[in-house]
Amino acid sequence: MKNIDRHIHLEGAISTETVWRIMTVIEEDTTKVQKEDFWNWVVFDEPYIPEKKIQRFSNINSIDDAKKIFLDGTIQERRRYLEYTGGITNTSIAHENTGFRHFMNRCYGIRAVLFRPGSPYYDTSISKKIMCLALRDISSQAEDQSISALHLRFKFDRLNCSLAAHYNMDFMKTVFAIASQIERDSGVGLRFYLPLRRNPTRQIRNANCEFSSDVYTWFDQRWLRPLSELSVQELDRIAGVDIVGNENHKDDTPADLKNNLCYINYFIKGLQKLKKEKIGGYSDKITVTAHVGENYGARVARGLEILENVVDDLDDLNFIIHGTILGRADETTFHRIVTKIKDKGIGVLASIYSNLHTGVIGKPSEYPAWRLATAGVQLFPSSDDPGASGITFSMEKRLLETIIGGKNVSQ
Repeated sequence: MKNIDRHIHLEGAISTETVWRIMTVIEEDTTKVQKEDFWNWVVFDEPYIPEKKIQRFSNINSIDDAKKIFLDGTIQERRRYLEYTGGITNTSIAHENTGFRHFMNRCYGIRAVLFRPGSPYYDTSISKKIMCLALRDISSQAEDQSISALHLRFKFDRLNCSLAAHYNMDFMKTVFAIASQIERDSGVGLRFYLPLRRNPTRQIRNANCEFSSDVYTWFDQRWLRPLSELSVQELDRIAGVDIVGNENHKDDTPADLKNNLCYINYFIKGLQKLKKEKIGGYSDKITVTAHVGENYGARVARGLEILENVVDDLDDLNFIIHGTILGRADETTFHRIVTKIKDKGIGVLASIYSNLHTGVIGKPSEYPAWRLATAGVQLFPSSDDPGASGITFSMEKRLLETIIGGKNVSQ
């Protein structure tokens, strides 16, 4: 049976071997300034902001150190830094005290730098080479596992938090063109989800984005208008919207979410209307997913409230991604939330290895797969960041099947 990987981040999906190939392209084909900028980002997260600057690994102190490992080292050495290992904290900076931040700033973060909104991002020829390598790599992996389609998350709004910023839409069109060619070559469907932060008002304020009117107008002018300029084929490449956030952040509160859901729902309806008007009956209804209940730390009650608010008030929600926090809910809360999930026909996309590697759970049985399946909720395996985790979709599927026993895993 063909499988669909419904939750996979492009940055976190590429293999360690392809990371090396991309780094080699950057080292050989970019200017001196571009190279220095790129390698600074490999060594540090936020290298140019002193109060946010974080060294990724305690034993990689310079660009030369990074090149010795990532360009000249063995594949085993590169994997030690680019893929999850149980001992990753042994080579990480101690003040980052959560497994989630360790994973994001190392295994995932170094991959994300390859697509960063600076040099060589502005260089179209380099960007095309990087994206060709990345998409061919993940398509090849999908073919090997009999996966018929990948539902990819990728941040196209990296500059100025919107699609209208310089270069973002040109880059999106380039990516979609490459995806179309690779899809024809491999037979693996490549569809994209637009990650949308669940607190756009705070996002706009923190990024000092320019907008002179209300948030509805901001979405109209800086998201929907650029998307309306896509061709029919390009617009159809967008499968849906993925609502993202961090319930462990001090400002990511239930009240903040409630204040922003009206704007998120406005954008979702606007995108659905745009696709219907431009593509007509050929277009499928967009799929709405929400990353929720993943990184909650000790804020369990608040995390459960955020998840329930999403289920209650996010229009046309199709899938919860992770939902790990439901494993911490008491029976009364669990029953109340799960009843709503079932009544609305919402599925759950499980990425159990990812939750293990970020430290959200300590062992597979802590993921609430059995409770959800027994309650009648549809569970779907998904790989999340397979390159960074050093796992495959097939491994995620087998693990989920093992946990829920004879109950069916949805495809």
